[in-house]
Amino acid sequence: MSSGSTSIRATLQRAVDLVVLAGSLLKQGLGELLAQIGWLAKVGWQATADLVTATLRSGGNLPTERLRNLLAGPVTRVVFGRRLDVSAAVLAIAPLLSLAANYWAAQVGYVSIRGWVRGTWSGTEPHLMIFVGVGALVALAAATAAVNSGLVPTALLVAAPVFGVAFARYGLTLGSGGTVGIPNATTVACLLAAGLGLPLALTGFTLGVAGRRLWRLLGSASAQSGA
Repeated sequence: MSSGSTSIRATLQRAVDLVVLAGSLLKQGLGELLAQIGWLAKVGWQATADLVTATLRSGGNLPTERLRNLLAGPVTRVVFGRRLDVSAAVLAIAPLLSLAANYWAAQVGYVSIRGWVRGTWSGTEPHLMIFVGVGALVALAAATAAVNSGLVPTALLVAAPVFGVAFARYGLTLGSGGTVGIPNATTVACLLAAGLGLPLALTGFTLGVAGRRLWRLLGSASAQSGA
């Protein structure tokens, strides 16, 4: 067998190993995400039952100490992030991203962007900007989740640009529906932000969790080899 064939086979084998590793990490991250969601649902249900019971026993007075204990610790880290100051900064950046996306969409033209999305979705005329935008949003969510976790700030950070682009419908005359007003533009923008932004945010969150776990594994492995 020639050296060229051996090199090609080795390269293909390394590529296959990388794909398997990436799939394993993605599976672990998704499993951890689902476990966290299930744990949150269980804790929330139990805490709600405890709060209702304690409120009834206290004659209708809400036990705020139990509520504070629920919002502290793991629940806060999973939902709002490990560092609340970083989460607050992310929430402050989200409106700026929405405004920037809206300005860009207004300059490019909402009708053009809608055509790009339809052509890319149907496969008849894929557009590079749609792939770049989706990749950028997933990467943004992954970076946020890897650094700070937090489902809420990650989701809002990704949904904000989608809302900004969709709100560019405002003031346009589309079809026979007349001019798009603020209620219609806001409603459609919220629906698109939830329908498109949340899946992208969950995808990025899963990748971020998997990346953080990989970083820890590599760190522990290097520490053991150094020792």
